[in-house]
Amino acid sequence: MPAHTSEGCPFCEGNEEQTPPPVVVISDEPGQNGESGPGWGIRVIPNKFPAVDALCGELPVDAAGSLITEIYPEQQLAELTHRCALDRSSEGRESPLFRSRRTIGGHEVFIESPDHYASIADLDLNRVISLLKVYQGRLQHWSSRQSIQYVSLFKNAGPAAGASLHHPHSQLIALSDLPLSVRTICDRMRLHHARTGCCLQCDVLRAELKSKRRIVAVTDSLVAYCPYASHLPMLLRITTRRHTDRFEDLNDQELDELARLIRRSVGWLKTLFPEVAYNYLFNTRPPLMSDPHAFHWSFELFPRLTQIAGFEWSCDTMINPTLPEVAASQLRAIAMEENPLR
Repeated sequence: MPAHTSEGCPFCEGNEEQTPPPVVVISDEPGQNGESGPGWGIRVIPNKFPAVDALCGELPVDAAGSLITEIYPEQQLAELTHRCALDRSSEGRESPLFRSRRTIGGHEVFIESPDHYASIADLDLNRVISLLKVYQGRLQHWSSRQSIQYVSLFKNAGPAAGASLHHPHSQLIALSDLPLSVRTICDRMRLHHARTGCCLQCDVLRAELKSKRRIVAVTDSLVAYCPYASHLPMLLRITTRRHTDRFEDLNDQELDELARLIRRSVGWLKTLFPEVAYNYLFNTRPPLMSDPHAFHWSFELFPRLTQIAGFEWSCDTMINPTLPEVAASQLRAIAMEENPLR
């Protein structure tokens, strides 16, 4: 077995038959995109164990349109087909005290490299740029579906961050409902814009650039900073200096700079906290939030340094033992020691 693979890992090259058929394949071989054979660089597959019920028409089918059954255990296949056939008109008939609604959508996995031991901090820059472009494409695909209200794009790296497999991967979950926390953020942004005529994130950026206390890195297009009073230690936010409501709309220069900053920022965490688990996520304007002037996209990265315990659960209040000013100082010191063009 090649040194870059791990026996039994379904995401490793050579084990493609263990996963659902891909919806996107980016090849390392010129002219071979769309092929899932040897030489692939990035694969996007439906999650074999999705967190949401599949939209009708989103279950994996072969070229003839027949449902592919080999990749699913018999019981799970029965559950998937049954859910897809449910009559949604029966929802909401329970007691008002016990109301429920089925969440439908899609759940995809981005296999970022055939190398089982790769870190995004070590991937070739062009590979990371390609990954960001694939992210954009899948966000656009799901956001265009009429029933989808929100698309969550995130990465869990390490068991403490929620990853069940070591192989480098990230995920997308498309939802038919807008999560309450996202709705609250959207309402706050709309209210600020209605009151001031300015985007809240743009105003925050201007204040952060003026203060400089929480700034970590600045490029021609982007700003990386540790947000004021962040609820998690060492949380880093990256966004565009120009107002942009959707990550999907970043241009080539911005994607190039973002790919560099993501690689660098994961490297900063690894320097400060070797082998640390971390998450990253993209905040982009939900499809049904109609005002593009109020929402500003962002990327957030945070190591898993603390645990949610009794106080946090009982009060819905997070304890952050590291001031963002201290976090920014530590990250900035490492950033200044390295080549910013990496």
